[in-house]
Amino acid sequence: MRLTEHIYLVGGGDVGFGLSHPVDCHVYVVTDGTVATLIDSGVGIDIDPILRNIHDDGLSLDSIERVLITHAHADHSGGCGKWRDLLGLEVCVPRGVRSCLEEADEDALYLTQARAAGRYPMDYRFQAVEVGLEVSEGDEIAVGSLTLTVVENPGHSRPHVGYMLESDELSCLFGGDFLFHGGKILLLNTAECSITDYANSMEKFRGAGLDALLPGHGAISLSGAQAHVDAALARFDELAVPPNFL
Repeated sequence: MRLTEHIYLVGGGDVGFGLSHPVDCHVYVVTDGTVATLIDSGVGIDIDPILRNIHDDGLSLDSIERVLITHAHADHSGGCGKWRDLLGLEVCVPRGVRSCLEEADEDALYLTQARAAGRYPMDYRFQAVEVGLEVSEGDEIAVGSLTLTVVENPGHSRPHVGYMLESDELSCLFGGDFLFHGGKILLLNTAECSITDYANSMEKFRGAGLDALLPGHGAISLSGAQAHVDAALARFDELAVPPNFL
């Protein structure tokens, strides 16, 4: 599904558009027409629908060089092993989660708890994967002639990053599970989730003039995305909490 000249939505589960496995997060392709990268991998239970979507959108698998992960929850990172096995992609993750992915540490990934809570099939297991690059605030990742800039935005999880793309006079945020349509956030009952971190991360985007918000689930905004940031900030400014996505 082509969203802009450079951005395609090729995966997403039940909390989205039903493009791939029900547990998948949104999976995006960013491309300059020659070189491409995936943003988030999906859960990895079945990547065939994503492969078909990539093909149907006229994109070349050979052009995809890496997969960038916003955070280590399995619906966003569990597919990395399959993508690396299939295409040899470089796996890029927020600094601090390398060992969790390489050792398939399901406790550290909060997968054990999430599976017990019914968020994943009981027989699902995380596939260990070699990490090629850890990223942190301000890092720039080239996608051919395009540049993605890393913004650390913990709150939903720690660590957690977003990827900013400035192109075609659009300011786009691939936000993972940081911010959703209507100024909603995603709080979980986990030790890594922090409302204080969330408020501090949201402050980075005050007055940012975001055009497009490309979240990990749910509605996508291709214009006027700053309104969603402002809605969340308005609640934080009141010493309150923005509405929860779930």
